Amino acid sequence: MACAHRSDALTAAWPFQWCGLIYEIIPMPLALSDSQLNTVMMAAADLPPEKRSLYLERIGAMMNARGRFNDTDVAEVAKLALTGLVRQPA
Repeated sequence: MACAHRSDALTAAWPFQWCGLIYEIIPMPLALSDSQLNTVMMAAADLPPEKRSLYLERIGAMMNARGRFNDTDVAEVAKLALTGLVRQPA
């Protein structure tokens, strides 16, 4: 069953899609500057390829939760998103 698209003013601003009795969360696209994108890519450089999708999902979730963000916010989130995905040197 396909989800119905609601277009009323209230739901238009929400990152949700109406699916009968439940709402489905729709990921909101991020608009990163070249510098911010470079920060995210450099932080992921040593990350194994199989963990990169989870890393990017974490970044997306944290940045969407913040709403507005700057270069410092992106650097902090990029570092935080790596938690548990890479081994720290002893």
